[in-house]
Amino acid sequence: MNGIIKSIKKETRAERELRAFFALNPDKRGVYLNYGAGGWSRTVQELRAQGWIVYAYEPHISATHSLAQDWCVCSSEQLQLMRFDGIFSNNVLEHFRHPVQELQRMERLLHEGGSMAHATPCFEIPL
Repeated sequence: MNGIIKSIKKETRAERELRAFFALNPDKRGVYLNYGAGGWSRTVQELRAQGWIVYAYEPHISATHSLAQDWCVCSSEQLQLMRFDGIFSNNVLEHFRHPVQELQRMERLLHEGGSMAHATPCFEIPL
């Protein structure tokens, strides 16, 4: 295939989430959202410990039970009141029934000039 396919090192979920976050070219003054953070993700805590302003949102109600922190956005109503400089996710897009509509919904949450970066098991695309 003449170099089109390249080997990608195995990464942990946290490493992929962090790579998606840093693909945003974040600014420490910005506000960011990990969309689909789930109760299992430790990325938001790690980034906040480094001084980043990052919130977690999990759209699936069954995964929100362990997200009861002040940096957690626990409802879609609360989320609609917020705006972000960047939104990132890992292993989320492939679960949406209507991904285009979900991406449009996320886009409305961005400040003007904001960006998104999403990783899936198959693709990584900065938007």
